[in-house]
Amino acid sequence: NGVIHVVDNILPNSKKSILEIVSQDSRFTVLKSAVGRTGLSSVLDSDGQLTVFAPTDSAFNSVPQETLQRILDDEKCLKNLLLHHVVPHTVCADAVTGKHRAVSMAEENLKVERDTNDKIFVNTAQVVQGNVLGYNGVVHVIDGVLVPNKAQNILDVLSAAGATSLLELIELAGLTDALRTSEDITIFAPSNQAIQDLPEETVKALTSDPAALAEILQYYV
Repeated sequence: NGVIHVVDNILPNSKKSILEIVSQDSRFTVLKSAVGRTGLSSVLDSDGQLTVFAPTDSAFNSVPQETLQRILDDEKCLKNLLLHHVVPHTVCADAVTGKHRAVSMAEENLKVERDTNDKIFVNTAQVVQGNVLGYNGVVHVIDGVLVPNKAQNILDVLSAAGATSLLELIELAGLTDALRTSEDITIFAPSNQAIQDLPEETVKALTSDPAALAEILQYYV
């Protein structure tokens, strides 16, 4: 009716909640502030068994400043970002072998894996300190920020997908700001290869006429 793990030491009986762990650690000032602003303190202080992948201040500082500021200024976006770092059950570092999938409280997938060098990663962020235990779950300190799709604008998604050629054309056409602030849009994005396969004279004609380029790109939106 269960599983037993034999351990070689006494497990600490923490009297701190995950909220207290985050709030009292000087590495998490940005995270602490964000939790307070979004009203998620009650989640991290609840009686459930949670896993929190906690980005350090350095992790937040590594996010492009424009992207970070946009997320911090949008409470809904920020809340989705924070929920993407929380899994509603306990994931202990020692139990991670190979590749696993977890679903965050933002209802998006997280890839959790231990690589051949015995390092644990959550998506592309590395766990730099694992198994910080609280009475309502466990905290894993990570060196990157896990940005869910819900917290990204359409240009962030294109960038993450490696659509560099399309992004260059969007910039040339002067559509960057319009697409960044648009809501509920769909883009049919030509791949880098599709754009590279265009005749050279066609590319020259389009890139020399931003208005014509913008008109064509809008057909894909």
